[in-house]
Amino acid sequence: IMLPTAAFGPPAWASAFSSPRAALAAARVPLLRAQASDEDEYLADLEQQLRRAAARSSRSPPAPTAADGPPVRRTGAALPTSREGSQVYALPGKARAAWRSYIGVPGQLLLLSTLSLLVGFYLAGSLSTIFGAAGFWEPVIGLPVLLVGEVVTREYYLRPAERRPVLLKLANALKVGFYLGVVVDAIKLAG
Repeated sequence: IMLPTAAFGPPAWASAFSSPRAALAAARVPLLRAQASDEDEYLADLEQQLRRAAARSSRSPPAPTAADGPPVRRTGAALPTSREGSQVYALPGKARAAWRSYIGVPGQLLLLSTLSLLVGFYLAGSLSTIFGAAGFWEPVIGLPVLLVGEVVTREYYLRPAERRPVLLKLANALKVGFYLGVVVDAIKLAG
């Protein structure tokens, strides 16, 4: 049985195109042009709204565009490459704020004081071991340690308890740990 080929051939609308891809591309072109013009209109309207809002909210003129010509440097404004415009310039302030928020949590001062006490104890043991091996270094090491300890003690006890800075409290805990380590080391050597 032979069927006529005209009944199973391509549809009549496809005869104008040589392939299905060409037909799809031809159908997409008007759609893409319509979308692009809608987007351009939307973006232009959005830019006008933003400029009006910026002009109302600030007394300064709106930011220049490419059509306005080359940018003009405003005096007194921090440049992004200047010291004031960099993030490194703001780092000490951020570090101070982070330190204050960390110390403000209850229990953190106790934790840091305990760690300072242990570090002082370890420092005493290491200094007596390292510099105690050669007996002639002990007076040289003892003098700076004694001076720093006396300065910390003087500053700590001259201020009322509520006015002592946190770093001074931590330095005092380090000093107490150091003295404890020196005494324990002396007891070890004497026993």
